[in-house]
Amino acid sequence: MGDNNTILEFECLGIENGGVFPPEHTGRGEDSSPEFILGSAIGGIG
Repeated sequence: MGDNNTILEFECLGIENGGVFPPEHTGRGEDSSPEFILGSAIGGIG
């Protein structure tokens, strides 16, 4: 493997900067995953 250090940018809809996962997304509630947007894969976030 080569030296492939790339920054992965991601955004989780419904969770603000510094926020926490709501209980329904932790396996202790509805066990449904929040939506993630991978910025590096789609040309950046924003």
